[in-house]
Amino acid sequence: MAKEILATIAEKNKKYPPAFSGRTHSLQSKEQISASKKKSPKTVRGDKHHNWKGGVTSAQGKARGSLEYVLWRNAVYERDRWRCTSCGINCQKGNITAHHIESFATNPHLRFAVDNGVTLCRPCHIAVHGPHENRVSAHG
Repeated sequence: MAKEILATIAEKNKKYPPAFSGRTHSLQSKEQISASKKKSPKTVRGDKHHNWKGGVTSAQGKARGSLEYVLWRNAVYERDRWRCTSCGINCQKGNITAHHIESFATNPHLRFAVDNGVTLCRPCHIAVHGPHENRVSAHG
């Protein structure tokens, strides 16, 4: 029965694709959307937001969001040919992690050293750190 329902839904979706599918907003449109969200009383920003931590981004947070980090991560992936160095599978987008051999947190001088990184698939990265380290942005 479930297969029949899914087939019916799939058939209807073919007839009526999403209204904005395959299109992008113009720059002017994006600016108008942004301005209207900023003016909205429903938009919670700054110290009124539930995740507000005093306006301070940690040094680690800034480093992980930097261009230098992105370049380091891509250099590690390319050196390892986009393969997990532990199990050898060819990693695909979303299933790949650049892992720091020496801790990112305790070795700031090695954060962007390519030879301090290895490519791991997500399951192997979780095996290294344990299940509690399985975060969305886990990159080392």
